Amino acid sequence: MPAAAPLRPAHLSAVALFLILWHGVLAGDYLNTRFELAEDVQGVMALLPVGPLWSEVGWAMSVWLGLAGALFLLFRDDAAVLLLFAAAVAMLVALGGLWGVLAPEALTGWPLAALLPALALVPLAGWLYARGLKRRGLLH
Repeated sequence: MPAAAPLRPAHLSAVALFLILWHGVLAGDYLNTRFELAEDVQGVMALLPVGPLWSEVGWAMSVWLGLAGALFLLFRDDAAVLLLFAAAVAMLVALGGLWGVLAPEALTGWPLAALLPALALVPLAGWLYARGLKRRGLLH
């Protein structure tokens, strides 16, 4: 007799939908800034100075890998672990490129003082969550 599939945790959908929303907003902001869709809307990327090219590539990778990882998490696919890890690393790379460009006083002013840690911690927390589910056998 085949083993029964583990039950879906109640919090999985809420966490996955939060991550989809988070990365979806960043993806919309990326598209708006990249293609100048709505010039009067100032998003996250407009707050950050233009850094080196590798920082911009890290930003794009983090946004799109994070969105894909969140979708895979919603479908309980274990690829979410790798995608969310890659998104977290890419965001750390992107933010690392800003340290040489941003003035030290800009890092303590609102909203960057709250935004930069959140940009790094949300994908990292998503990866840790997905990894925990994978270790308990809840992702397949």
